[in-house]
Amino acid sequence: MAKKGAKITQTHIRGTSYHSIKLHLKQVFQSVYRHELETKLSQKPWKQKIANIPDWPRRKAVPELRLCVRHDRSGTRLHRIAIRPDPYCMLCSLRKPTDRNHLGQCTALFNRTECERYWEARTKMMENKLTLFLLYYYLLRLLLIIRILIFTLNVSFLVYL
Repeated sequence: MAKKGAKITQTHIRGTSYHSIKLHLKQVFQSVYRHELETKLSQKPWKQKIANIPDWPRRKAVPELRLCVRHDRSGTRLHRIAIRPDPYCMLCSLRKPTDRNHLGQCTALFNRTECERYWEARTKMMENKLTLFLLYYYLLRLLLIIRILIFTLNVSFLVYL
């Protein structure tokens, strides 16, 4: 009997460890995520344009990438993500949406190449934002002073009553 039992292949019943299950689930979720991401990216119009960006210096490659992907600081994008009320150019009076096409036509920019115009527009927009911030700051200070004056006048008026 013992010889007969020794010839039967025995299966080891052992539970799968928590670490093995966790690792397996992580691999499954990562592969599903990668597949979904590839599907979404294949439908993007800028996917092929990114592959065509040469290995330029950073100062030239950054505007090219941002303009291809449309993740720049243009009025169109800022309007799309609800930071600006309208998509129009802040620098000129043409009332056209700010995008890659407008960058070459903007009357407030004086550089020749698209890269230089991008950096110039970005600098000027930041100067405009700084100016607006300072105006807003001084307006708030003025309102605070007016509130203090009104409060002191009300208090002094109450004292005399």
